[in-house]
Amino acid sequence: LTHEATVWFELRFVQPLRHISPTEQMVHSFMEIIPLGGIALLAGLHGQALFGMVSPGAADWQWRLKDEPLPAGYVLSAVAGIFVVNVLPLLEEFVRCWRARTAPKAA
Repeated sequence: LTHEATVWFELRFVQPLRHISPTEQMVHSFMEIIPLGGIALLAGLHGQALFGMVSPGAADWQWRLKDEPLPAGYVLSAVAGIFVVNVLPLLEEFVRCWRARTAPKAA
């Protein structure tokens, strides 16, 4: 819900400042579905406990380190992917908003 509220607020803030293209709207739609996909994956993994089909104690919900850590190359690849598909587009949008904010207003 927080993510959805943030997307809504951001679009309400940005829309008067600049044109939001159909491609950008689709990107925002994709960003909105990612948290829901994560919830769906959790439900698939632990659905029986989530939906009361087995006792909650049957699912192990404790946070702990993995016995075998992920390889460094895998972690670095994931971080690089997150940077490319999340951080760079956010920075690009910030620059566009900043330019629109400082540009002279059309009468």
